[in-house]
Amino acid sequence: MISIVILALLPVVALGSSFFAIVSIMGSAVCGPGDCDTGVMNTGGFIAGFLPWLIFVAASVIVIVALVRGRRAFWYAISAFVLALVAGVGGVLLIFSELLGRNTV
Repeated sequence: MISIVILALLPVVALGSSFFAIVSIMGSAVCGPGDCDTGVMNTGGFIAGFLPWLIFVAASVIVIVALVRGRRAFWYAISAFVLALVAGVGGVLLIFSELLGRNTV
């Protein structure tokens, strides 16, 4: 039961992470030509924007299979939740690190 609740909250985490990734990428407007490394920002945007959704899909399959087999699925769901949070925060921090570390004259 708890695993289903956690699994139902996982899209909320993924949606929030995608929103913050989009807002963080919009921060690249302050970058002039050659100021920011767009490769690092794109990587951070992918990590924060898409990886939590991929974790959600994979966790849904794993939890459903575990529940059908009669196993405990709590640890799969909670680990996916934590992994999605870490991916979202890590991606946004990667974008912010590039924005804050840009060369200013």
